[in-house]
Amino acid sequence: MKRPNLFFAFLLPVLLLCPVLVSSADKADDKELWKGASLPARWGFIDKTGKLVLKPQFSSSARFSEGLAGVDAPGVYPPYAGAYIDNMGKIVIKPQFQSQHPFSEGLAAVQVKFRWGFINRTGEFAIPTQFFSVSDFHEGLAWVTPDDGTYDKKDGCIDKTGKMVIEPRFKSVYRKFSDGLSPVYLEHKEGNSARASQRHGFIDKTGKMVIEPIFSQAYPFSEGLAQVRVGSFDDLNAGLYGFIDKTGKLVIEAHFQDASTFSGGLAAVKKDGKWGFVDNSGKMVIQPRFSKAGCFADGLAPVSEAGKWGYIDRNGQIVVQPRFDKADPFSEGLARVTLQQKSGFINNTGQMVIPPEFDLAGSFREGLCAVGFLSPEFKRKYRYWTN
Repeated sequence: MKRPNLFFAFLLPVLLLCPVLVSSADKADDKELWKGASLPARWGFIDKTGKLVLKPQFSSSARFSEGLAGVDAPGVYPPYAGAYIDNMGKIVIKPQFQSQHPFSEGLAAVQVKFRWGFINRTGEFAIPTQFFSVSDFHEGLAWVTPDDGTYDKKDGCIDKTGKMVIEPRFKSVYRKFSDGLSPVYLEHKEGNSARASQRHGFIDKTGKMVIEPIFSQAYPFSEGLAQVRVGSFDDLNAGLYGFIDKTGKLVIEAHFQDASTFSGGLAAVKKDGKWGFVDNSGKMVIQPRFSKAGCFADGLAPVSEAGKWGYIDRNGQIVVQPRFDKADPFSEGLARVTLQQKSGFINNTGQMVIPPEFDLAGSFREGLCAVGFLSPEFKRKYRYWTN
């Protein structure tokens, strides 16, 4: 299963100068761009034609969500440079945050003086800063970790008024409700053992444990099914993956080395060292033959063969020949691909509609995509960085 790119996440705290509309003729090696720069990257935003509609001027970038993006306003020194811009680059919520999340269900998590709360789209605090950590809102609830002064903190859930509707007594890795359920885990010690193992199950929105914690790992539900790991609680590399329904029944037997969530009716699974795809009945509809695989989106999924990435359709037919160094799932009709450490975007026929000229790039959200350029100094120092 694809893991988060830590390098990409490291370069993504957030951004902004004066909003400027520019053409793609602006070059990343422009001396003015790097004048006085102390950070390794500058970020901007492109539209679906590849035009830089917001000049690369930001220290990092966040994705647009509900019309706004969280940025660190230039000219405002940390730690309180966090602000929000609209899709024209205008600051609509003034700089005042240490850190900020994208908006979700009308609210955004923000951090001030090392405590988290939530603001609305006008920038007013809907829920005061008070929590040690928080998640975004999903299905009306957000996971929060109160700062109770202890090392072994527990997680609970609040509603949009800030009311604690599920008392902090669980631990949650994914901190997200989907299909009315959320995976949680409890720590369990055998006898006098000093090491606790994690037992994963699912709660409903009342906090009731509706699927008992009998799994060594559990992921959020998607399309009515959730992947779980069955086997050793102590060895994180042991165990096999299968899928349960919302009653907790193992409807797809656990005999896979790894598995992804369902997307577009199919899930990537790993068997005998190769990746294929199953449908929601557990039938292997695309036989395991790929060294790596991503999720289906817009009817296509990225797959890797012999070290190169291409795309297959739902019948397992290769429709975009493997020729890329990396490839992401499609988003809003375009997919990020990488060639020789530069990112561009293809359409569903494999045509390169935005040339690979960016050092870093995200995925399209609400018609815009964050793209980044690494400083010449960073490239000289780290010749073998990967995006």
